[in-house]
Amino acid sequence: MSKLIKQVWGALLVLCFSVQLPVMAENINLVGAKFGITRVGSMDIGGPFLIFIDANSSGCKDGDWSNALMVPRSLPNFNEMVSLATAAMLAGKKILVWTGSAFWDKSCGDGFGAATGNTTGIARISRLDVIN
Repeated sequence: MSKLIKQVWGALLVLCFSVQLPVMAENINLVGAKFGITRVGSMDIGGPFLIFIDANSSGCKDGDWSNALMVPRSLPNFNEMVSLATAAMLAGKKILVWTGSAFWDKSCGDGFGAATGNTTGIARISRLDVIN
């Protein structure tokens, strides 16, 4: 009996891990996306940092905010991302965006930085590089 329980437990674990694999949300692929920055800013003192880009190709749709990339304040590398984005804007450089595992399958977010599982909202990013 214990052998059967171990086999069932093992199969259950494999099933759980396969269900939890990180997958990018449909129609949203920010990995390797390049953007020019037009301006940077914040919605309010507690809101996310916003990087306004030259074109809306992020995949998220939310009216006037569709040309923005959101950097949630909860990120451990928040200050570095703000500095990099601001420096890239001032230097006229483009950014190359990489999403972190925390945002897979929830690439869009609402105006407060909370993740949404659909394409309505502002594109959330967790890592970027400055390029020419």
